[in-house]
Amino acid sequence: MALPKSVTVCECWARDGLQSIPKVIPTADKIEMIDRILDSGVKKLEVTSFSHPKLLPQFADCVEVMKGISRRKGVSYVVLMPNLKGFERLEVCQKEGYGCDEIILMISSSEAHNSVNFRIKHDEAKREHAAIMARARALGIKTIGCAGTVYGCPIDGDVPMAKVLDIVGFYLAEGAETIMLGVRPQIAHDVLTQLRFRSDHKIVSLIATLSLEEIATHVRTLVDEGSYRPRVHTLPIKDGRIADIPDPIAGR
Repeated sequence: MALPKSVTVCECWARDGLQSIPKVIPTADKIEMIDRILDSGVKKLEVTSFSHPKLLPQFADCVEVMKGISRRKGVSYVVLMPNLKGFERLEVCQKEGYGCDEIILMISSSEAHNSVNFRIKHDEAKREHAAIMARARALGIKTIGCAGTVYGCPIDGDVPMAKVLDIVGFYLAEGAETIMLGVRPQIAHDVLTQLRFRSDHKIVSLIATLSLEEIATHVRTLVDEGSYRPRVHTLPIKDGRIADIPDPIAGR
């Protein structure tokens, strides 16, 4: 497979990097850090999550963050969108001029993981996400459709490829501009990632058939001492048509 002409690194410290940190970071500090990241020349970044504040207090200030950050020409601002209620809050931001360019919607390929993580079954999640995508499109917001747990699930173990293809197919049918392949960091060790991105694997066959602006891989590897090892991100780029890499500067 040919290498992509370019690769976009999506900085996600402000969302994925902070998501599992129990200490709530002050809003002003988040805004300052995001602005510094923008100063470095980043062209795409995850800003926040519109999750329920009781479930993820770290993002209770999502609207304030959206209001306070600098806006730069040529930068794509991305937010994680867990459900329709969260999108209703974003709609207000969008209409008042401090919205986003893209939203991430995610369904775990493992239904057991989706039920635990999002408290919703696949069929219900698809109906809700289809409604969100239609409303987002009307506001000029692009959708990144993420199929999670593509390398395995901490609950179910190995996830059949048919389930991954089902989630990807759903997002494609609903008009997602980008497909993301997501993973649990404890599952995606280097060997498994290499195996799943071999040239004869179904994931690579799937990637080869897609005619999208971008395909993203969201892969992290943690080692025992908790250090971050981003080189695993490069594996799909070498063997598949991956054009977008979410990558936090710190955090998980």
